[in-house]
This record gives sequence, structure tokens and C-alpha cells, in this order.
Amino acid sequence: MLKKSTFLLLAGFFISLFVEAQVLRSPDGNFQMEFSLTDKGEPSYQLNFKNKPVVLSSLLGFDLKNDEIDLLRGFQIKNSETSSK
Repeated sequence: MLKKSTFLLLAGFFISLFVEAQVLRSPDGNFQMEFSLTDKGEPSYQLNFKNKPVVLSSLLGFDLKNDEIDLLRGFQIKNSETSSK
């Protein structure tokens, strides 16, 4: 029973990682950009070139002057699709 619970817990963890991150790759595969959300719902990205970091994990968002709308955190991924062109 313990092995089954551990497996389900780990599977849930890895599925949640997959749902919360999107990876874009250049046609030649040299560049890889990953978009994800932090625990606070902050959008972030990182960029690698040939599997070496070029831009470390950095937050995205807008801090609008004189506006009460929060465009820095609280985001959720509702849907995700993958395609190539």
C-alpha cells in the first residue's frame, strides 16, 4: 500500500510540473525557452542555449502606474496546446 501511495504522490507531482510549464525550442534545437508559473502565480521564463543558461529564471508581469489591477501574480494556466509550424 505504501508503494502505491508513494507512486501516486510522485506521479501527481510530475504531472503538475508538466501542466505548469511550457517549453519552446528553436528549429535547430539550440535555444530552449521555458515559461512557467511560481507558487504565487507569477509568470516566469528562462532561456538556455545548447543546454547552458543564457537568461536565468526571471519574472514577467506589468506594474501599471495608478492602477489597482495586479498583473504581477495570481495567474493560472487554464489550458495548454502544443503545435509546430
